[in-house]
Amino acid sequence: RKMKDISDENFIERIRSSDLCGELPEDLEDCVELYDSTLRDILDELAPLEERVIKNVHRAKWWTAECQEAKRLRRATERRWQTALLKSTDVHRLTRTFSEWKAASKKAAHVINDTRNAYYKTSLDQVS
Repeated sequence: RKMKDISDENFIERIRSSDLCGELPEDLEDCVELYDSTLRDILDELAPLEERVIKNVHRAKWWTAECQEAKRLRRATERRWQTALLKSTDVHRLTRTFSEWKAASKKAAHVINDTRNAYYKTSLDQVS
């Protein structure tokens, strides 16, 4: 839903003209059902649900959880370093975060390359 597209005045007017501003049921479950269905109908009218296509990411057969974790760690240390660049004037912190990122980057490259090489080596050995 694009909730930002809903104007406050329009939303309030729809609620005022709905069954919620009339006589409410005495039973609590009926009252909750009326509240839920009325607000859902108003939202569907003002900001309909949108379908999104989510592409299926095809990972390489050699990609492992270890590769994913190394990549995640590399990206996390990169974000810390970028944040330090923007906010910190402490040279030691900048140097430390940069060193952490470089180490994580090298480790991720080694993990990914070693995993890929081992997979293809095993595949070729099975064919031979």
